[in-house]
Amino acid sequence: MLPVQGYRSLTRLILPRLPAGCYGRNVNGQWRGLAFDSVRPVVQDTQPSKPYRVLFFGTDHFSCTVLKEMIKVPVLDVLTVGDHYYGKGRTQLYESPLKLLAMDLGLHSHFLAPGDKKMRAWQLPPPSDSTADRPTTFDIGLVASFGSFIPRRIIAQFPLGLINVHPSLLPKYRGASPLQTALLHRDAETGVTIQELHPRTIDAGHILMQEKLSIAPDDNYHSLMLRTGRLGGGMVQRFLQDVESHRDSSQATPAPKASAAASRIRWAEQSAAEVDAVHRAFGTLHPLHTFFGRGKRQYKVVLRAFNFKQTDQSGLMERDPTAAEGGRIDICNETVNGPALAVTLGGGGCIQITSLYIQGHGDLTAEAFIDKFKLSSGTDRFL
Repeated sequence: MLPVQGYRSLTRLILPRLPAGCYGRNVNGQWRGLAFDSVRPVVQDTQPSKPYRVLFFGTDHFSCTVLKEMIKVPVLDVLTVGDHYYGKGRTQLYESPLKLLAMDLGLHSHFLAPGDKKMRAWQLPPPSDSTADRPTTFDIGLVASFGSFIPRRIIAQFPLGLINVHPSLLPKYRGASPLQTALLHRDAETGVTIQELHPRTIDAGHILMQEKLSIAPDDNYHSLMLRTGRLGGGMVQRFLQDVESHRDSSQATPAPKASAAASRIRWAEQSAAEVDAVHRAFGTLHPLHTFFGRGKRQYKVVLRAFNFKQTDQSGLMERDPTAAEGGRIDICNETVNGPALAVTLGGGGCIQITSLYIQGHGDLTAEAFIDKFKLSSGTDRFL
């Protein structure tokens, strides 16, 4: 094994002669792995608005591509897997591409024991600028294709948490091979997602940033890895410029769990277009429903067969076209399927119903409903 200085000298001696700068070699000194388009990083002009101390978790070539875009971060340390032997007889030495890149860039590296995949024994070290007289701690962690599960106890030690850079438009293609899966499915686009690291589930954290990227017809894994890595590195730079606003929950749009109540028609308030949207959003689990009253008795009514009319249907409903009584039931006789219920919506339009379920009476056609409850046009209404 060469000393660290020897590795640095070796990388500086060999890398410029490579056609595109490969990171990763075996015990015989032969370089292997994917090639980058340049050895030196493409550095953007942007800098973090605050001098955050960042620990970068990574291992492979995607990690390297992201890291190369982040060189201007003032305190940037690297955590990667330690050297280990593999293959038949364990004669081949694996050195992570990120380790070799970090040495070439002069970044301080920390190492995870190869067998400690769940990081049970690993302890968070101090940053490279920490001294006995002036101790410091990391502010935030950035994760890009690290390959090991990071437990909650480690996440909790970063004041700004751990942020994951993932090369897909999450939640699509969670897991270890999103680029290969996108190419296999012949997708037209992919992208990069920056999200909070979830303590229990892979790629399931809160999404903070997301950008799309078109997949060219001649893209392969290598080219797509480079493009998404560069995009991800640039997104991280912008994220670090304004961490607070990207993590501001006031910017979030809530999407609460849907209940059956969401599919009750509000006749006085909603329009046909709005009820149609409710049906498309929730109708599979919670069909549109309403209530019908007779005296003191109320029946739950579930719509079975119906269509929306966005414009006024006064000619068919034989009623005053200026009426805007939400829920009023008119009888429409001139339909292909026989009589229908034309129910006015206060927000505009109506719903024509040809089949419905009545609590206690089962499924009925509109005609059977009219006969059973002795309806006359314009005198009854849904609630």
